Amino acid sequence: MGRKGSIKQLSESSMELNIKNKILIDGKRISSTLIRNLLANDKLDEANKYIGRPYSISGKVVHGKKRGGERLVFLLQISICGIIVLH
Repeated sequence: MGRKGSIKQLSESSMELNIKNKILIDGKRISSTLIRNLLANDKLDEANKYIGRPYSISGKVVHGKKRGGERLVFLLQISICGIIVLH
C-alpha cells in the first residue's frame, strides 16, 4: 500500500487523464489511501459511504493448499491479474 506518484508524472505517461477536484465528505478528503485503510481496518460501512456503493471484489477463484479447513478458518483465494488475494 501507499503507492507514490503525482499528477505531473501521470500526465507525462501515455494514459488519458480525467482530473477531478478534491472530494470532501463530512470534512474528510476522500482518497484511495483513505478507502484502502478503511477496508484494511474492517470499516466497510464507512468505506461504502465514501465509495458511493457497496465494496466488491472480483476475480477468478483459485485453489490453495486446502489447509484452512484444518483450522476451521475458511479463506477465499481470488486471483486478480495474477495476484492472489485472500478474502
